[in-house]
Amino acid sequence: MTIRQGPAMTEKGPDAPLYTPGPLHNSRHFLRIQNGNRASMLFLVISEPRPEPPSSVASQRKIYWDWVAPLLASGEVRSVHAKVGRGAVALFDVPSNERLHQRLNEWADIIPARFEVHALIDPDAALAFLNKS
Repeated sequence: MTIRQGPAMTEKGPDAPLYTPGPLHNSRHFLRIQNGNRASMLFLVISEPRPEPPSSVASQRKIYWDWVAPLLASGEVRSVHAKVGRGAVALFDVPSNERLHQRLNEWADIIPARFEVHALIDPDAALAFLNKS
């Protein structure tokens, strides 16, 4: 799998640069996975729900699992796990920051929470970067 950003997205071949940074604060420059031409950004999201009695939000937790099921089926969420106690951890694979923003707002509408968001890179891309130096 080859990942390119910004202007390098149009280059092909083994000698094309792996990573070419775009403008720093322009969210329109996102990563593109070359096989399948699907845009992809990986984010690990950890939720910390508001402190409420668990029994008072049991129905909302069921709604959350119904909400996330089609995202898992489509691959937009690669995996999701309930945390011990309360909350969840999800790995999102989205085309843009705007899509992640949309999904986190949907999630918070179901279960109000604080979200810790970590941007990730694919392991193959990380190894390819290390092997180029």
